[in-house]
Amino acid sequence: MNTATREKLSKALWFVTAVSALCVGLGAMNLNVMGMLHIEGLDQVLRYLVGIAGLASLVMFFKTCSSGKC
Repeated sequence: MNTATREKLSKALWFVTAVSALCVGLGAMNLNVMGMLHIEGLDQVLRYLVGIAGLASLVMFFKTCSSGKC
């Protein structure tokens, strides 16, 4: 994979996981972010996307660390 493409992909994955972590944190303070954005109907799809982004992010992290760039 091209280095520039890999960097763009990793930034996109980090953005998705950061936004999802923010929404989970706000949920702990009783703020329903999905309800405020009116996207509750997309709950299952969003969970799949966040899960895939998290898995891909972990794979990229371990792949980078295994090459000694951590």
